[in-house]
Amino acid sequence: MIKEWYKDEIQRVCQKVNSLEYDMVFGMATDSHLDNSMEDFAENIKAVSQKVNFKCFAHMGDFLNGNLPRSVTKKILKEQMALYLDAVAPKPFYPAQGNHDGFWGDMAIDSEWFEATNFTNEYKNVTRPEGKQYFYADFEEEKVRFIIVGTFFYEGFDDGTPFKKRDGIDDVQALWLENEAFNVKEGWTVFLFSHEVPLYGFEEKSKYEETPIHNGARIFQSLVKKSKENKFDVAVWFIGHHHGDNHVCIDGINFVTVASQTAYVPQLWPMKFGYYPERELNTKTEDLWEIAVWNKKEKTVNLIRFGAGLDRVVNYGGEEA
Repeated sequence: MIKEWYKDEIQRVCQKVNSLEYDMVFGMATDSHLDNSMEDFAENIKAVSQKVNFKCFAHMGDFLNGNLPRSVTKKILKEQMALYLDAVAPKPFYPAQGNHDGFWGDMAIDSEWFEATNFTNEYKNVTRPEGKQYFYADFEEEKVRFIIVGTFFYEGFDDGTPFKKRDGIDDVQALWLENEAFNVKEGWTVFLFSHEVPLYGFEEKSKYEETPIHNGARIFQSLVKKSKENKFDVAVWFIGHHHGDNHVCIDGINFVTVASQTAYVPQLWPMKFGYYPERELNTKTEDLWEIAVWNKKEKTVNLIRFGAGLDRVVNYGGEEA
């Protein structure tokens, strides 16, 4: 049942979306962290999707909060995926892996994440390497490619046993991105989704080559080069992890962070990163997620915020309106 304090917000966002001209509408959220309001969140998505023609829904990771035993993690991951799949049905759901989506404070290895999210293999428009966290989805009618990027990986012993997690993109994924995912047709538009930023200090526009994120600068430069060579647009690279809203444009690529769905994390340990919407439990600001409204001709992405925070507009290669 829809809570009373969400009813006006549902009406507002639906009216705003349907007042705009668009080629695609999709929803997204990030950093839900097993929030107590997850059932309300799912009901709100269902209510909006009855009035708005979502193409799909994406999540930039951190479904869990870490520090859980391995067996419990596997069980809860499965439950979380089921909740989202039910909320967005019959539209597809595209999840990215977060640093807390694992056990005992560490990330689940790729095989466990792949098992929890193998429903993506049933989508005919998805290309996903076997046993990997990353994939892309093509929408032929709209000429759009979604690329889900993995931004964490393990280094391991010679026998393959993982022992250390690193922030970044491993060499195998980097080659896959450069040679396959970024091989986009002329006239298409690309949206990217990841948990962590590929450029660690991306707000410092002149210092992206110094990023400690493994292969971050390499992938960013490859994306810029490929988009120019193949003549495709990169609309937005969406990011979670930092629990706040931010936007910067570097070399024509818009990096946009989305604040956390959970209202608890920002209250407990706010980070110094971007804008943090005010949150209050048992009001509309307890929930937070995004509706992206893309207009190909205008080269704009209207971001309609459900709950806490502000609506935003992203122009390709430009600053936030």
